[in-house]
Amino acid sequence: MNFDLSQEQQMLEETVSKLLGAHADRRPDSSSVWQDYASVGLLGMSFDDAFGGLGTGPVETMIVMRAIGKQLCTSPYLGSAVYGTRLLQTGGSQEQQTALIPGLIDGSIQLAVAHSEPGSRYSGGDFAMTAISDGGGFILSGRKVRVLGGATATHFLVSARLSDEIFGKGTTGLFLVARDCPGVTIEQYLTIDGRETADVAFEAVSISSGGLMVAAEKSENALEDAMDHALVAAINEAVGIMEELLSITIEYLKTRRQFGVPIGSFQALQHKAVDIFMEVEQAKSMALYATMRLGRPASERRDSLTSAKLFLNRAARAVGEASVQLHGAIGLTLESKAGRLFRRLTAFQVTFGDYDSCLASLLKSTPDILA
Repeated sequence: MNFDLSQEQQMLEETVSKLLGAHADRRPDSSSVWQDYASVGLLGMSFDDAFGGLGTGPVETMIVMRAIGKQLCTSPYLGSAVYGTRLLQTGGSQEQQTALIPGLIDGSIQLAVAHSEPGSRYSGGDFAMTAISDGGGFILSGRKVRVLGGATATHFLVSARLSDEIFGKGTTGLFLVARDCPGVTIEQYLTIDGRETADVAFEAVSISSGGLMVAAEKSENALEDAMDHALVAAINEAVGIMEELLSITIEYLKTRRQFGVPIGSFQALQHKAVDIFMEVEQAKSMALYATMRLGRPASERRDSLTSAKLFLNRAARAVGEASVQLHGAIGLTLESKAGRLFRRLTAFQVTFGDYDSCLASLLKSTPDILA
C-alpha cells in the first residue's frame, strides 16, 4: 500500500506550513488570522464544490492538523472547522446549512459544539440541559462546559433533552443557537495549553422551531460521527506536536554542551532520544490507521478510534516527559517551545477521553481483550 501523499496533498502541506508558521504566535481572536485561513480555503475544505468548498477528506484534515500541532496554533480550527462543521453537515437541516456554510467558508461565522456538562466527563450521554416545548419553539435551560472554540464562536450547536411528545420525552435534540441570543452567557478562560475556551450558560433561551437541527436517534448518531472526526483530528494534531518536540529535542542535544562536549554524545541520552523516535513513529502509524477508519460504519470504527486514542495518550505522556527530561529545567518553562509543546500534549491527554476512560470503554465493548 502506498502511504505517500499525492502532489496536491504535498502542495497543501507546504501551503499550510508556511501560513501557520507565520501566525504561530498570534492570538486566536485576531480576525486577520482567521481570514487568512479562509483565503487559502482551509475553512471550507470539507464542503462540496456546490457550496464553494474544496471537497477534501480526512487525509487533508490530517495534514492541516499536524501542521497546527507543530506550530502550536491557538485558533479554534478543531472546534469550528472540524467538530462544528461536521455536526452541521450530518445534523443540520438544508435551510441551516444554506444559511451558515457561506459564512463558515469566508470566515465570518464560527461554530462551537456545546455538549459536555459538569460531571459528565467523557460520556456526554446523561446531561441536564433541557429543551421544553413552547408553542412553536423551545425553551433551552442548562449549562455546558469546556466548549471548544466557544470563546470566539458566533453560533453554538447545543445538545439537550427534549420534553416534546412528538420526538419522545427524554430523547436528545440538537439546536442551533446564536451567540447573541438573550439568555446566553459565556464565561471565557484559558486552558493549560494557552487556548481560549468557554463555559456557556443557557437561561430560558427561546428558540424557534427552525432552531431544531435533528432529534432522537439521528441526533445521537450525528454527535457520535462529529465527535469521531474531531477525535481523529486531535490525534493528528498530537502527532504533529510530537514530531516537532522530537525535532527540537534532537537539535538541543546537538547544541547543548556539558563537560566540553555536546550532550548528544552521551550514549544514555542517545538511547533516550531513540525511545522518543520509536514512540513518535508508532504514534504516526496509529494516527494514520485512525484516519483511514473514519470511512467505516460507526459500529466498526468506534473501538478502532478508542484504541488509537488510548495509544496516543500513552505515547504523548512518554514523549512529553522524556523530552522535558532531556531539556532539563528549561523544558518546563513557557519561554521554551518544548515547554509549550509539553503543555499541549498534556491537554491532549484529557481531550475526548483520558487513558482510563478509553481503557474502560474498550473493556466494556470487547471484554475478551483481557485474554
